Amino acid sequence: KKKKKPEKLKELTEFFTRFKYFGPIITANSVNEVLDKALEHDAKYCIVQATGHIIQEASFLGTLKSGLKNKISLLLVI
Repeated sequence: KKKKKPEKLKELTEFFTRFKYFGPIITANSVNEVLDKALEHDAKYCIVQATGHIIQEASFLGTLKSGLKNKISLLLVI
């Protein structure tokens, strides 16, 4: 069965995110829903990505984490 375009884009976003990030990923249908779920994880900082967004630079997450003193505990994809 052929996958729908939004599902493919979501998988692509998660695939590229996993190169440097190994923590939890939350998915939801709105930013509010994502942030509500993030509260349950007690995350200090969150990165919210839209479906289909790709972090092109592999070192981005590492640089961001070191700049925030490793306080990123959750990555969010909507």
